[in-house]
Amino acid sequence: EMCGTVPNRYSVQFDLAKHVRSRISLLHRQSAQEYLMAAPSYQDYGHAVESAKMRDLVAVVAAASMMLSTCTEVYAATDYNVRLQDVDNPDTRAGVLAVSRGDFALAEALFKNVTNGFPDSASAWSNLANAQLSLDKPAESLQNYTRAVNLAPDAPVPYLNRALAKDRLGVSARGGASNLGSHAATDAAERDALDFFRDAVMDCDTAIGLDPNEFAAHHNKAMLLMRMELYDEATVEHGIAADLAPGIAGYRFAHAIGLYQIGDEVKAKRLLQGLIRKYPNYNEAKAALAAILWGQGELAAAEDQYLAAVSSNSKLSSIAYVRSLLWTPLLVERYDQFKNIQVQHMTSR
Repeated sequence: EMCGTVPNRYSVQFDLAKHVRSRISLLHRQSAQEYLMAAPSYQDYGHAVESAKMRDLVAVVAAASMMLSTCTEVYAATDYNVRLQDVDNPDTRAGVLAVSRGDFALAEALFKNVTNGFPDSASAWSNLANAQLSLDKPAESLQNYTRAVNLAPDAPVPYLNRALAKDRLGVSARGGASNLGSHAATDAAERDALDFFRDAVMDCDTAIGLDPNEFAAHHNKAMLLMRMELYDEATVEHGIAADLAPGIAGYRFAHAIGLYQIGDEVKAKRLLQGLIRKYPNYNEAKAALAAILWGQGELAAAEDQYLAAVSSNSKLSSIAYVRSLLWTPLLVERYDQFKNIQVQHMTSR
């Protein structure tokens, strides 16, 4: 989601931008190794993926994604041959390299220099906001995304990025509600969270209006709707995102678990089985399928899927970890029930 803005005076093709965003989106749903396994272009790595290769690939994705947000200064590449020397501004180049190393504080300082020199550059403000969001400064990033929106109101990506900042602020407001003591304060914090989520949905809708094929906007809108417990609407948006970007396994997974939440167990099961056939190392899909199979009485098949998942990713044995993956409530409940029965069954052997 770290692609910047394109003012009207440039004609830029977004093939590379969408490719990079699709890879980043998948990283949100899967671990680095699972990401490499699931990405069709990288399946030939097999099981023996060295950690150095994963680090290098993640760094390339980060650098390429940030470079794309400089396209007010340069034309974005129309193929996958991204070169840092294409970025003319030295502070921007240094900022891109800082991002690729995970040094977001340095990136923030460098991009601030760019905004001082080019205050009318939408991408400069967007780059700065990206770095600030990575530093967990959502309020500051929101201000600078808004500057980018005001400078490039016809570009969809600034709205999409601003929605991420609003989402972060909403999650923060909701997370702090339990520490406020009184019911009135807790209710007020929840209202604040919902206001942020609704505003973020509006930004996603604006991005979709500017580019109906912007699959990340549909996906992000769906995630926001899930936070608001509007599961029917969220599942529709997840389906649109998955159809627009069929190569992103995480989008199809989100659609599948949304379908399960709203009662379409048959289609949810079929989609998960299809994902596992296509991406045999997609352990999160196996774990989710185990919960569905158990709920349908297919106990042996459920255990097979569960054991295959946790043997490759032991974190999937933790309900807290599964919740952190933003599974839907019904699926988390079924998975917890299955795990309890499964543990009892193994103990009794």
